[in-house]
Amino acid sequence: MAVFPVVNTIKEWAQNFRENASALQRKPQGRIPKVRPPENVDKVRMATVKSARRSVRRHSDAIGLSDRSVRRILHKDLNFHPYKIAIVQELRDRNMANRRISSEQLLEMLNDDGVINTVLMTDEAHFHLSRYVNKQDYRYWAPENPQELISVLSTAKY
Repeated sequence: MAVFPVVNTIKEWAQNFRENASALQRKPQGRIPKVRPPENVDKVRMATVKSARRSVRRHSDAIGLSDRSVRRILHKDLNFHPYKIAIVQELRDRNMANRRISSEQLLEMLNDDGVINTVLMTDEAHFHLSRYVNKQDYRYWAPENPQELISVLSTAKY
């Protein structure tokens, strides 16, 4: 038994052909963006005003939105941008003396014939005696760069 298209289907094909030069129905390209309700924008605004140093993930947990939604609201609706906070550490006289001693020992090791083939590795993380590790992806969301520095006192005993 043959099945024939209905008249409305043929009219739709003709209309698609006139508009798109194809009888096939075109699907919209990409994802359709979701609407960000003003209530959610206000929630994110109030959360950032209340505790500006809280991470996006913690804001999303507190508000009940996904972290991607919170990032999108911060960026597109509130015009906030992520800025990295610089953590600085005070250098004291004993630190400079220890750096000089370590550098001299390293130079002596490199001048030895047996150590010349050794590879030295470094890491970007900063470890503090207060059990705090500087995370490289820590960001501060603000409409403009706060130029903020966090000072960590050097409490190392050499």
